[in-house]
Amino acid sequence: MALKNKNIDLTPINKERPLLGRKKKRQTNVKNIEFEMYKKEVWDKTNETSHLIKDVHTRGFKTFHIDHKISIYYGFKHNIPTEHIAHTSNLRMLGYKENMLKNKKCFIDDENRWIIEDNSVN
Repeated sequence: MALKNKNIDLTPINKERPLLGRKKKRQTNVKNIEFEMYKKEVWDKTNETSHLIKDVHTRGFKTFHIDHKISIYYGFKHNIPTEHIAHTSNLRMLGYKENMLKNKKCFIDDENRWIIEDNSVN
């Protein structure tokens, strides 16, 4: 039995579907990797001293979070040592919603001002 030549579109199905609703894969680059390593180091150091934070017993996923008043992102961007960002003078308990909204914003007070001032000397 001979096959008859039919015009069949052999375009892969994925090419026909639009990309709507699909997320682009985030490109992994050196800066992302460096930031993730910096962030992990800050959190490791934060967790070592977290017992010293006032009201840390209220910590929970949907209650209170440990907040880095000078953000981890700011510390990374300005080459601040991880132990400074993880220092207890830079930590406080903050409501989880407020902490999520804070994102990369910084809160500078008399307790943590030395972190910024120390870094400006370098």
